[in-house]
Amino acid sequence: MGNVTSLKKALIGKMNGEVQNARKDALTTELETHTVDTCFTIDTGEWETGIEPKGKKWVIVEQYGEDKQKATEGHNKWIKLLKKNPETKLKDVMEFGF
Repeated sequence: MGNVTSLKKALIGKMNGEVQNARKDALTTELETHTVDTCFTIDTGEWETGIEPKGKKWVIVEQYGEDKQKATEGHNKWIKLLKKNPETKLKDVMEFGF
């Protein structure tokens, strides 16, 4: 999906309340060093996990398609990994970032 199409979907979703509705099933975990957030996103139409190292930009580290179970498992995997090694290098899987 192109940058412009994704941006349009995100903005339209924000205006018509889709973003708030999608966030109702979000998984958010605050760690000492990071915030881990997994949710279904309007712009990509997929579940994804984003991680925000405290004081830095969000990084989308994994996408799961429409599979909420895989997203939940992925969310828990990232929490475990970051607790074990807070210095884990995060690679953005998105073609663009905001």
